[in-house]
Amino acid sequence: MKYKPLSPVKKGFPWALTYALLIMVALCLAAVLLFRDARVQKKLHRAGMLKSNRPLAVDPEQGNQDILAAESETTHTGNSAPVGFSLPRHIVMMRPRPQDYDFKAMREQLRAYMDMIPPENKEIERERIRYLGSYKDYLVSKMQKLAYTPEDDNLLLADGRRIQGSITVFSNAQTLKIRLKNSKKGSLAELKWNELSQEEFFKIAHSYVRRQADSLMGHKIIPATRLNEIFDEYLYLILLADWYQKDDLLRQYCREFSQLPIAEKKNELLNYIQWPEQLQP
Repeated sequence: MKYKPLSPVKKGFPWALTYALLIMVALCLAAVLLFRDARVQKKLHRAGMLKSNRPLAVDPEQGNQDILAAESETTHTGNSAPVGFSLPRHIVMMRPRPQDYDFKAMREQLRAYMDMIPPENKEIERERIRYLGSYKDYLVSKMQKLAYTPEDDNLLLADGRRIQGSITVFSNAQTLKIRLKNSKKGSLAELKWNELSQEEFFKIAHSYVRRQADSLMGHKIIPATRLNEIFDEYLYLILLADWYQKDDLLRQYCREFSQLPIAEKKNELLNYIQWPEQLQP
């Protein structure tokens, strides 16, 4: 049996191996330097190529900017977006707010205001104004059925004065008929609506709404038509507080709304107002 002689070792083999090893070492060193450069790491993170959770080495020139940018991004994502209908603040500040609550007498001002509304919001804002425009007559109809007597017998006027008395069923959209305390029987004083303070106006409006809401107490089964009536009552009241920028009252009314059987209709309410931030879950 013949044995085939081994092939002779090629000359230069040890040098080729050494050369290959040197190249590998150089590549490793380059990789280490590359990954230690903060700016390169940042690019690799963005590209999804660097998955390590270790903190990046901070480049003195970029470090502070990167930290501030990260904090800004965290703050932005941490804040929840406004819930409900809203408009830019500079537009809200331009809303016509009649002191006698007669929106029908401010058609020109409202038309100019509507010209500022973004197209995508016009329909809702127009509907809000329709609600507000009918509210005064609605409130008067309540007064003409049931007189309003303040808890402390004092009505606060726009000029800061207080008068003792109650608003009678003889009031109308132009004049409030006041029965003064300790006055002669049958004698009535008259007040224009704009002579009444806004604080007192909202107390009056709220008193009629609460009367309706309190009537639900103790009832396990409430007809849908009744719930719709209460919803409309609160919708009017909440729209008024929002329009006149009574933020504390808006929070109060929305809180009451959330505690009633009509709370499930919150999404419908959010078509017209922005839910107060303090009440968000």
